[in-house]
Amino acid sequence: MNENTSDNEAWEEIEKFVLGQLPDESKAAFQEKLNNDPALQKATNEAKLLLLGIEESALQQKIDGFHDRLQQSAPAGTATVVKMKQWLRWGIAASILIIAGIVAYLFIGNKNTDEKLFAMYFKPDPGLVTAMGTSTDYSFDRAMIDYKTRHYKEAIAAWQELLSENKSNDTLHYFIGCAYLADEQATASIPLFEKVVSGNNIFKKDAYWYLALAYLQQGNRDKALFYAEKSEHSKTDELIQKLKH
Repeated sequence: MNENTSDNEAWEEIEKFVLGQLPDESKAAFQEKLNNDPALQKATNEAKLLLLGIEESALQQKIDGFHDRLQQSAPAGTATVVKMKQWLRWGIAASILIIAGIVAYLFIGNKNTDEKLFAMYFKPDPGLVTAMGTSTDYSFDRAMIDYKTRHYKEAIAAWQELLSENKSNDTLHYFIGCAYLADEQATASIPLFEKVVSGNNIFKKDAYWYLALAYLQQGNRDKALFYAEKSEHSKTDELIQKLKH
């Protein structure tokens, strides 16, 4: 077997693991290798990010491909093709709006006012660029990839372990708080954000915003307003006005 074939097979195994397509026995064997092979860990994390980007572009590529096939199947320049493509665009847009409406009704419509406001204004911090270095940096970066791919519990566990070794690290306090809040654990996020705002660091302004949202999610409008007024987020004034009414 040549080297290229081996590399291809390795990638296929990583891809199936990330997509959850490995049989149970193969998955267990791969996980054991993953736990003991930093190079494989790095390749797997990179695959997660790559596949995430592929998923985001897949729908648009399918739509474009359908347009191309439709164009090829009818005489060039006919009004039918143009109308069909316009109908398809409007149909997709209408479907998205209908689905969005259903989701909003099911997941937001029955929430109380404070939870609605939280859902309206909360967006997870996008995180830091990862360098995938070595040692401590590697552990932090690997957890950052978990955070960016919405595996919040895994990110929290890894960062908490690092925090136990460096209890004054503002970066860890901030991102553990972000992960808790994104994982719908507002109560756990609050002391971490309060730790961040008690000092002078680059995350302080953002931590005020997330503290306001965490207290809002809990229904504590007084605390939410207190911290929102200290925030410099672009939506701060808008949120303050809603909190005062």
